Amino acid sequence: MRKICGLTFILSTRPEGLKSIPDSADHIPMPLHGLNPEESSRLLLEYSDGQLIDGEVSAVIMEKAEGNPFFLVQFLMYLKENGLISVQNGVWKKTEEESLTGLPESIFSMIMARIDTLSETTRESLKVASVVGMRFTEPVLEKLETERSTPTLTSPEEPALQGFIPMKSWNTFFRIC
Repeated sequence: MRKICGLTFILSTRPEGLKSIPDSADHIPMPLHGLNPEESSRLLLEYSDGQLIDGEVSAVIMEKAEGNPFFLVQFLMYLKENGLISVQNGVWKKTEEESLTGLPESIFSMIMARIDTLSETTRESLKVASVVGMRFTEPVLEKLETERSTPTLTSPEEPALQGFIPMKSWNTFFRIC
């Protein structure tokens, strides 16, 4: 962090990006580490509709996600959306003996598989939104799509979008002071 005229800048970078910060810069590194297994389990429980997750399913998700909170949620949603897990006696369990084999090898391939299930209109909207950034308001997206003559994203509730768009704050992402 660096204070200039009462402003604080918080910058994020991957470890290799630290080399580009001059030695003379007044900064405080704050390394982020992945979630430990207990934290991962708590996060998964929050996204599992309050149902417990079978140990085998949980272990597979945690192995794939490597402590990354976003990856944990995305892998859980992928398993749910593809019917690879289901609630059995109050616990999320694999639906078939081999249902946890052949999973996407990376978070990128898993997210691409989820995007492929979206309607054409929603995929186009997602492409536009990806250029805007991670946070935007619906009017910004509508304006961009109007200029491109493509329909606007009309259904943020589309199942495959769950986890990509924070539903609770769909219209209010930024407040500039």
